[in-house]
Amino acid sequence: MIVWVIWIQIVYELGKTLGTDKDLSQHQEQAAAQLLGELHQATDQTVEGLRAWTETVAPDATHPNIKSTRDNTEQFTVAITEYLSARGVAETDRP
Repeated sequence: MIVWVIWIQIVYELGKTLGTDKDLSQHQEQAAAQLLGELHQATDQTVEGLRAWTETVAPDATHPNIKSTRDNTEQFTVAITEYLSARGVAETDRP
């Protein structure tokens, strides 16, 4: 799924944007807020894509990797959101 690759790229870009700075500049905060909105959109699309793929290709599939991928994607996004929120970064409107 290409959207999952996009999700990973956004996580990477967030890391680059934040760097190791304790205090974020206004530019870093704005960039992180934009990326956070994109991350939420990519998370929604990834989870929906996995659900649709499962229903279409393997509706009887109960493999735990499919569920764990969906769950981990959502949980990781929540963790990033909480971390950024603690640093004063609020999500902008989703693109």
